[in-house]
Amino acid sequence: MVPKPSYEELEQKLRELEAESKRLQQAEMALKDSQARYRAMVEAFDGLIYVCSQDYRVEFMNTRFIERTGYDASGEHCYKALHNRDAICPWCVNHRVFKGETVRLEVRSPKDNHWYYVINTPIYHADGSIYKQAMMFDITDRKRMEKLLAGERQILEMVATGQPLQATLDALTTFIEQLQPGTYCSVLVLDDDRKRLFHRSAPSLPDEYLQAIDGLVIGRQAGSCGTAAYRGKTVVVENIAVDPLWANYRDLARRFALHSCWSVPIFDSTGQVLGTFALYDRQPHQPSEEELQLIETAANVAGIALEVRRSEETRRADEEKYRTLFEKSRDAICVTTPEGRFIDLNQATLELFGYTRQEMLDEVNATQLYVHPGYREQFKQQIELEGSIRDFEVKLLKKDGTEMDCLITATILRSMDGGIRGYQNIIRDITKQKQGEWALRKSVARYRAIVEDQTDLICRSLADGRLTFVNEAYCRYFGKKREELIGSKFFPLIYEEDRAQVQAHLASLSPENQAVTFEYRVIVPDGGIRWQQWTNRVILDDQGQPLEFQSVGRDITAQKLMEEALIESAERIKLFAYSVSHDLKSPAIGIHGLIKRLYKHYADMLDNQGKNYCLQILNASEQIATLVEKINVFISTKEAPLNIEKVKLQEILQIIRDEFSAQLNIRQVEWIEPAHSPDIMVDRLAIVRALRNLVDNALKYGGDELTKISIGHQDSGQFDVISVTDDGIGLKLTDSEKIFGLFQRLETSKGIDGTGLGLAIVKEIAEQHGGKVWMESAPQKGTTFYLAVPKQINNTTQTEIIR
Repeated sequence: MVPKPSYEELEQKLRELEAESKRLQQAEMALKDSQARYRAMVEAFDGLIYVCSQDYRVEFMNTRFIERTGYDASGEHCYKALHNRDAICPWCVNHRVFKGETVRLEVRSPKDNHWYYVINTPIYHADGSIYKQAMMFDITDRKRMEKLLAGERQILEMVATGQPLQATLDALTTFIEQLQPGTYCSVLVLDDDRKRLFHRSAPSLPDEYLQAIDGLVIGRQAGSCGTAAYRGKTVVVENIAVDPLWANYRDLARRFALHSCWSVPIFDSTGQVLGTFALYDRQPHQPSEEELQLIETAANVAGIALEVRRSEETRRADEEKYRTLFEKSRDAICVTTPEGRFIDLNQATLELFGYTRQEMLDEVNATQLYVHPGYREQFKQQIELEGSIRDFEVKLLKKDGTEMDCLITATILRSMDGGIRGYQNIIRDITKQKQGEWALRKSVARYRAIVEDQTDLICRSLADGRLTFVNEAYCRYFGKKREELIGSKFFPLIYEEDRAQVQAHLASLSPENQAVTFEYRVIVPDGGIRWQQWTNRVILDDQGQPLEFQSVGRDITAQKLMEEALIESAERIKLFAYSVSHDLKSPAIGIHGLIKRLYKHYADMLDNQGKNYCLQILNASEQIATLVEKINVFISTKEAPLNIEKVKLQEILQIIRDEFSAQLNIRQVEWIEPAHSPDIMVDRLAIVRALRNLVDNALKYGGDELTKISIGHQDSGQFDVISVTDDGIGLKLTDSEKIFGLFQRLETSKGIDGTGLGLAIVKEIAEQHGGKVWMESAPQKGTTFYLAVPKQINNTTQTEIIR
């Protein structure tokens, strides 16, 4: 027997029942709320939603679905309700959905010819049954736009790839006709006078109709196309039969069953009307917004095609002009690939480099034309970084190896994808210009060297004595900085007693008397008085008025101090010269004259031996006269003071080479000298005399084996050593000291004219400079004479040369 529950147990059970009842009520309310939210979501969905069972019957549909079908299709098969089919659709995916798969697909419904994007998902009921829920989005407009864009892209590709304009426009009109079944499209283009329209494309319109309206004059009432071209605005004619714009063409349109026509003007990128794009319909028809957008898009594409064609024609004309300029240009113009292959070039390029066109195009690489190939890489890096390059200076080679100084101005040529196709180059030969510039720089450098490097003092000043320029020698001489001197007057530097004389000399300068040389005394930093010699020249302005004075001066104190000694020395030289001339030369001349008369008048009375004696006496008297002249030269060399200055050795060698050029050419003796020679501190006339004697000695005594004379220079530290080397018969080393003595002649010199004073004069000049001369030789191996002069000349005992 079941025991009777207690009151407390009953009360607890009641409370549990009440709690369960409350929970169930809350669950029911939540379910109703969820159903309401779901219903709201379904009805708010901007698409079709339906649910069907596994036997394909519609269990539920939203309002949008009912609106599409026109009735509530619940209980009806889904394929009938959706697509008006009597059997399951070939694209049906229910079997996949009922297996638990969510399936997405695009479908074109035969019921309304619309495209739908469908999401099919399984729905599980509490009893375990499965249903399919389908959400359908109408994507007809999107599919239409995709097709339009695909067609537009295809047409634009035809334009971009340079397809014929006719084929491009025909493809465009055919495509629009496919999008708008039952319509005819046409493209008309204005003539050059912009007054008449002519057909360029109308694949479906009758030929008779096209011929009738070809050449249509545009105007206010010229049909749809003539009016649209005239107004520059879209013209829509819904019914040709009643529209006044077609009054003059109505019968023609009726004959070919054309009842409506919409025409859109075709513009170029500047807004200018090029023609029209028209769409005809066999029924009176008012276009929708989408249809108008369609033909406006077609008109835009046609405008691109027409403008590209016009640009192409303009480009061809420009290319013809460019080709004419290209071929007739005096500058070399060429196109090369980045790798250096020539693509195109003009006649001037062929003339510049000396190749044939075929050689340049097939065999020559641009890098070959560079004297320094590395410059080609530098050129490429710069132009590819900056996009263009101007006046790139480089040395290039002709076919025959001749080097040229050239300027290259170039731009990059790009392909359609933006890549570098090549470089267009303009090449100008500036070799002569560079030579001129080099000569000018050399001249400027020479002038600057004269101004800044030599020991002469150089300055410019105004009429009041204020200095406007001084060189370094001027600053060193007066012990002042350049900034101290510029702007100050130079008169305080002059010895007071000579200032008036200096002012008077400067005042005498004029356009007629532009230069004057005079001597005066100056005050040096230690307070001493020294002599200077100045040459002053007036600089005139454009009107011929004095502007500045340019002055070149040098210290002549030593010269002044030596003048007294020179006067006494000169007297001794005069006495010696008189003695030589009177006591030696005069008797020699007398003997020469008497023997000459004897030979002339009494030769018949003399036997052969007597005649030979006469001739020997004549030669001896001539040699005595020559010897006297050489002695005079030796004395002048020994007595004359040196004028030490900075001299360019290369200029001295030029003088010697020019003097002996005739002998060198006749005997075919090669002359060799250094490519670059330094400046040396010497007496210019003395060093010319010394080198002249050494070269003359080589030519006289080198013998028949002599083939070359080489001049050299060595820097031995304190001395500049100049060498004269020949490859003649050579001398014995034991003769190296003897030959520098007075009147010394070797046995090998017999039969060769000479006095024995030439090398003695060279030795005297070397010693006067504080230097030395010596010889190195070996029989049959040639001879080398060395003349060393110190870099700094002073009055102290000369340092022995370290060889």
